[in-house]
Amino acid sequence: MYGGDSGRYPNALVPAHTPHLDAATGWTRPTVPQVQHAHGFLGLARCVLARRLPDVLAALLAHGAREYHQWNWLPPTAAGAESVDPARTADLVTLGCRRTTFEWVLRRCALAQPRLGQRAPARW
Repeated sequence: MYGGDSGRYPNALVPAHTPHLDAATGWTRPTVPQVQHAHGFLGLARCVLARRLPDVLAALLAHGAREYHQWNWLPPTAAGAESVDPARTADLVTLGCRRTTFEWVLRRCALAQPRLGQRAPARW
């Protein structure tokens, strides 16, 4: 999955040469004001990471991302709550972290792949 369509997308998500996550929290992106906000990446995003890029998911969790199992939030008084099977809802998991954390980890994991290189960031 790494680089399968890499020629189609600009390599400008995050500044180059940011070795530590702490430095990433200071990224300024004038066209993306919500970059510092916490984000909830819904179940599909987490499932793709878990199945196709487990190293990225593990790195995200190691750098502070948290998983929120939606079935844990279902009120016990909700109609049908007693019939919810956690095994069948295992993919209903939101991944929570800052967008900068997500982008930093994704870039770090991608650059660790021998087939991928790094270009200078594009100017928008």
